[in-house]
Amino acid sequence: MSDALSYVIPQHEKPIFWSLPAAVQREVHFALKALFRISRAKKVREAVKREVRAAKSMGLRRGFGESSLDRKRKAYRDSGGDWIVLIDQAKVPDWDRELRCRVREHEVALPPEFVSHYRGLCMERTRSSRQAHYKLVRAWRAGESIPGYGTWREWWLREQPGRPLPATCPEDVPDGWSYANLMRYAPDRTVLTLARHGIAAAKETLPTIVRTRKGLLPMQYIVLDDWRCDWRCCVPGVAEPCMLNGILAMDVATAVCLRFGVRPALPRENGSHEGLKRIDAKSIVASILLTYGYPLDYRCTIIVERGTATITPEDAAAIEEITGGRVRVTWTSMISGRVFGYADRPVGNFRGKAWLESFFNLLHNACADIPGQIGAHYSKMPAEIEGRTKMHKALTKAQAVVPEQLRNVIEYRMPFPSPEVSRDSLNTVFHMLNNRDRHALEGFDQVMQFRLGKYEDWVPAQRLIELGVDPEVIERLPCKPRPETPMERLRRLSRDVRFERVHQAAAPRLLETHRQVVIEKEGEVNIGSSSKPVYYRDLRNPYLRPRARYLAYINSQDDEWIHLTDGKGAYVTSVRKERAVSQADPEATSRAIAEHQAQLKRKLAEARKYDLTSARALQDARHNLEQAQKAEAINLVEREAQSEGECTLVAAQVQAACNGVSAARREVEDEAAEAAARRRRYRDDFHALDSRPDEASEQEEYAVSMDELNEL
Repeated sequence: MSDALSYVIPQHEKPIFWSLPAAVQREVHFALKALFRISRAKKVREAVKREVRAAKSMGLRRGFGESSLDRKRKAYRDSGGDWIVLIDQAKVPDWDRELRCRVREHEVALPPEFVSHYRGLCMERTRSSRQAHYKLVRAWRAGESIPGYGTWREWWLREQPGRPLPATCPEDVPDGWSYANLMRYAPDRTVLTLARHGIAAAKETLPTIVRTRKGLLPMQYIVLDDWRCDWRCCVPGVAEPCMLNGILAMDVATAVCLRFGVRPALPRENGSHEGLKRIDAKSIVASILLTYGYPLDYRCTIIVERGTATITPEDAAAIEEITGGRVRVTWTSMISGRVFGYADRPVGNFRGKAWLESFFNLLHNACADIPGQIGAHYSKMPAEIEGRTKMHKALTKAQAVVPEQLRNVIEYRMPFPSPEVSRDSLNTVFHMLNNRDRHALEGFDQVMQFRLGKYEDWVPAQRLIELGVDPEVIERLPCKPRPETPMERLRRLSRDVRFERVHQAAAPRLLETHRQVVIEKEGEVNIGSSSKPVYYRDLRNPYLRPRARYLAYINSQDDEWIHLTDGKGAYVTSVRKERAVSQADPEATSRAIAEHQAQLKRKLAEARKYDLTSARALQDARHNLEQAQKAEAINLVEREAQSEGECTLVAAQVQAACNGVSAARREVEDEAAEAAARRRRYRDDFHALDSRPDEASEQEEYAVSMDELNEL
């Protein structure tokens, strides 16, 4: 004999069923099937026994005996087919009243005006919707009118006609007002976030746009962003250790960190601290264009934010002009707007530079061994940071009282690294990250590695070919794959791409930081002080002459080069920074010594070129040599004449030359004597003149006489 009960779980109650433990779900599911088969059986007792045996075969014992099945069958029939009664309450004690009420409330239709009112209460609360439910219940019990229901008195008279009105509000609330049921009507997560935190926070709750670097070419997209280092640094003359702000440029296609820069957060008088400046981002871009260049076959796009690490539209126009339109600058969008009465604070869109945002965590982990770490969060700050800070203050105070002439001799070792040391450490870290092969970067190829022996390093096949290993031998060597490094990917993708570097004459247009320098030593520029010099050298540069004055344009984030102008805007030359030569590197030391010796030889040759004393001595030596050779020739003629007894042709020629010289000398002596007599005669005639009839004639005669005297 069949009944009208449904032995299935209603569709709208499936989420409640699925929230049960898996073992309880299995028991409820079997119980519904067993009760259905029992209800269809002609002999109920035999059907119950069959179901008990089936339950035992499935490992179900508690609650599936004959008496337990009879009890469940009766409870299910009495409840009108409520599957909740089939749950073993001992296994899920929290399901006693709350879920029974929830199942009933799912069928309650709430008034639309009430739903709108409750959603407004939820959006007023900036933390939890639970407080909105508390506020609704308090207002109901205080006698306030609730949209869709009115006051509790009005509701009582409608729902309980004929029953007396209580003096106070009953403890029970209208059906469907439980917090669990009202959360079904609460605004979704995005709407709540819009109301509580603004548009920028709400965008994070929406699905993101999945992007890939597959198909990108090197230097097609370059992204810039700023970060704060997790360690403090020591700045000379500053009592407090300073935070270090950084800026980084990455090639999106290859994940190569192209250039970086740092700037200490120096304290200001008003208590704030300095941040990155406009010149820092522009210096990074200038360094990339001067070092790597830009592609000629496609456009290079530089993505910057609108906040700290940004580039002004004027600077962007200059960059585009210098590169002939091949390089353009774009800015990420700013998320702003108005949700209610007041406008939101504009927030930068970090998804526009997501490649760097995800990279910074790796960067922080790689820099975790640099001294002076402050931790990823203030709650994780190392306990030693306080002691380091006290020691820094004490040493700074002690250094300040050292006499000026001894400050270069007495230098304390500070507990925090200097900005220069921090920059060197970051150089090492970025070199390691650019050449890492343990990564999961999307779109990178696999590189096969081989090794010759058990204890040899794994190297690519190209390296073994360069070492002269036979390709057939390489095929039999042990091999394993690894992802290519970012630098390997950059080199591979750049093989067929034409790049052009910006000429260094354009550097002053990209840079702003400059200072006047005076060349003291030839081939050397010092932009530091006499106590702490910073040298840039080029011994062959003809413009680096002593006492020459230039304006030196300096890249604040890449001090590899300085660019000199004549102070009127005309570019002169660029000079590379002089690196200290390590005594442990004999090859570099030998090259430096050879360069200086070559410079000394060039200067020696130049000095000898203008040595008049040596030139005159050389002329005298040549003259004496000629005279000696001539004397030797005469002696030889005389010896031949004496030996042969006759005058040879050469001797006759020499004698004729001597006679000619004697005659010429006599002619000169006669002319000199005649000139002296003529001068005496003119002088006597001039003094004998008493008067002249014509003054002009006298002056003319005098002039003629003096001209003749001067000629003589």
